[in-house]
Amino acid sequence: MRNLDVANTGSGFQSKLNGVQIHENDFGTAHDIVLRDLYVHDVNGSNDKQFGGSGLSCECRGNKVKSRFDRLLVEHCHLVHTDRNGISLYGNSGRDHWYPSLHVVIRGNLLEDIGGDGIVPRACDGALVEHNIVRGCRMRAKDHAAGIWPWGCDTTVVQYNEVSGMKGTLDAEGYDSDYNCRGTCFQYNLSHDNDGGFMLICTYGGLGLPKSIGNIGTIIRYNISVNDRLHTFNMTGSCQNTLICNNVLYVGKKQAVNAISSGNWGNAWPNDTRFFNNLFYVDQGSSASFDLEGMRKVLFDHNAFWGQFKNRPADAHAVIGDPKLIAPGSLSSQGYVPGQRLALSERRDHGFR
Repeated sequence: MRNLDVANTGSGFQSKLNGVQIHENDFGTAHDIVLRDLYVHDVNGSNDKQFGGSGLSCECRGNKVKSRFDRLLVEHCHLVHTDRNGISLYGNSGRDHWYPSLHVVIRGNLLEDIGGDGIVPRACDGALVEHNIVRGCRMRAKDHAAGIWPWGCDTTVVQYNEVSGMKGTLDAEGYDSDYNCRGTCFQYNLSHDNDGGFMLICTYGGLGLPKSIGNIGTIIRYNISVNDRLHTFNMTGSCQNTLICNNVLYVGKKQAVNAISSGNWGNAWPNDTRFFNNLFYVDQGSSASFDLEGMRKVLFDHNAFWGQFKNRPADAHAVIGDPKLIAPGSLSSQGYVPGQRLALSERRDHGFR
């Protein structure tokens, strides 16, 4: 399916309204589905998470025959003003009936003015989410939402994306490693100007096997966070074996940010978290606090800190000093314009080239 202009305005906000929907039920494995160069806009579904729709929805259902996608590609699509979500996958995500979609690629899409969540792969093994731009999510939703995040997935790679303009503080982070996920990798992404912050790592600890394995082995590396608010890292629930390394984290002027927040979700706390080689840069007139209460086995080593901090954690090889960044906090100091690196049209009459 390609080169289509799709709107689904409807009469008022409607439950589970979608722009484009791929749905399989008791089918088995659906091969080689491609959604490319679609312009999907003005889908005014409900902004309630339970009843909300999506601009692009790919769904596997069925009680008799397990169903999934193999080689599903969503590429170079432009979504504007879709409620509740942007690009959503659904499937057999519970570990007691896990049947993941394979070789899913979500690449080079531009999402703008999304009511709730941006890009959410569910029930996938080895999904690749790369070179997408998400500008403005959770614009109308009243519940929790984030920019790009997997749910019930293994070995998801999220790379070379840009998320900005998340609204509110019910999550509203740019990125999220979420419930029942194993081996998720976020690398080479840009996050900026998100109300809820840069990164959420979470899972509900009150539900274990056979339904959920928790959140295991998340890697967050080589990312840049600029002017994100509330939380730089927000960790809650039974997240285990998390590695956070080689990230540049800039707190803008006149901001008070939680560099790290910890939480108890389902009577469980994060366990075994390592922070290596990160730069925490807090600009003048701002502060960043570290709340590690309840977290077990936390290690900081070879991180760099500049600015005002509260409860800065012990780091045996910490680097304390001005890192001499060029125009810190500016996304265009070296000619970079957010989103420019992708060959995507931003014209509203055509969402493709």
